[in-house]
Amino acid sequence: MIKKLAWIFILVYLVIPTGCIRNIDPTQAEDFKAEPVYTLDVFHTQLGGSDFYTDQNSMLQEIRDTLPMNVFFNNLIKKGFQKIEFYVNIKNELPASFSYTVNFLHDQTGIHSITGQIPLGSVQSPASKEDIFEITIQDVPQLTETNQLEIVLERMDSNNIQNEQGVLELKSKADVYYIYE
Repeated sequence: MIKKLAWIFILVYLVIPTGCIRNIDPTQAEDFKAEPVYTLDVFHTQLGGSDFYTDQNSMLQEIRDTLPMNVFFNNLIKKGFQKIEFYVNIKNELPASFSYTVNFLHDQTGIHSITGQIPLGSVQSPASKEDIFEITIQDVPQLTETNQLEIVLERMDSNNIQNEQGVLELKSKADVYYIYE
């Protein structure tokens, strides 16, 4: 009985896979086109009022940070790049206003910048907003050379926020649209 079952499994294993094979037509994929969207979280930061002061209690007019941006290291994305939608979500509980700039860099050299304003808020009534920027390959062809992002926050007033309880929160994501053919 076991030998009979073994022979049946062997026949099924040999006959079924070969029974469905047809000649492969390599031209059937010529018209293939995909338009995927690559989403990445870019940065997320929370800054308190004291973060805008030095250890010697001097007010800082700006805070900056540089981050790697490795999405264009993928040749598939780089060659098929169409546009990027860059989102900046802001929540400000500090009684101070700011501006922000996001610089797209290639080895510390500027390629493109986007800027926005952050209105003053409070813990009881935070200022919230979302800015959306669309950058296309037609607008900035060299954007695919980006390998770093620099985020710059600049104080727009001189209010003393050193001992404030609220925070300034910035979150950013990017949707990268590209075509694969």
